[in-house]
Amino acid sequence: MQTREIYAAFALSVSLFALVTVVLIGLPHGYGDHEPSTGSLVIGILFGSLCASGMVAALRPGYCFRFIVPGRSDRARDPASRGGTGKPTAILGHHPDHQKFSSHVFRLGDGVYCVGCTGLFTGGLLSLFGNLGYFFGGWDLPDGGLLTLNAGAIMVAVSLLQFALAGGNRTIRFAANTIFPPGAFLVLASVDSRSQDTGAVLFVLLVIVFWVLTKVLLSRWNHARIESISPSVP
Repeated sequence: MQTREIYAAFALSVSLFALVTVVLIGLPHGYGDHEPSTGSLVIGILFGSLCASGMVAALRPGYCFRFIVPGRSDRARDPASRGGTGKPTAILGHHPDHQKFSSHVFRLGDGVYCVGCTGLFTGGLLSLFGNLGYFFGGWDLPDGGLLTLNAGAIMVAVSLLQFALAGGNRTIRFAANTIFPPGAFLVLASVDSRSQDTGAVLFVLLVIVFWVLTKVLLSRWNHARIESISPSVP
């Protein structure tokens, strides 16, 4: 088992365990009515900043890649993107211009865009809207936050497991990435509403950051896996 695969499997296992943990944190409580406080406003600002950063990273994944892995600028310099030949491969939507990555990109006019990044950007917009309404607009969650807690957990789980579900389906890949930010928001807001405990909500926010890093690791592992099992076809 390669090191990258070990890291991805470990991160996924921890992420799923953390998901169960945060659901268990929210289940026993039932305040339901959101009571804005200084702590909630801080959480809203932090989550909103995380969403905005994620949207920027989705638009410019190369910058995100350099930040996470110093010294490695983009996939054009990644041996995995060279088909083992040592020669750079053309990049479309920050993916190698190979047929095997056709489900990872879509064309709009003259442009080529990443399906996953477009989904994450769309989901980030939806999450920012929900974040503003809940943490700053005083919205209450339905069913005391229990329904949204479970719905958000399912959305996050599906997104984390997208590589086992999407296969070569572009639509499923887009949907699985789109639901990730709203799912994370629903979990965060539900725990905040049900527990009224700023410490617990801060823990959930840290878990969300780990989920984001897990998705990056899974994406890199999946790209390397595709390169290794398929011949390079420019």
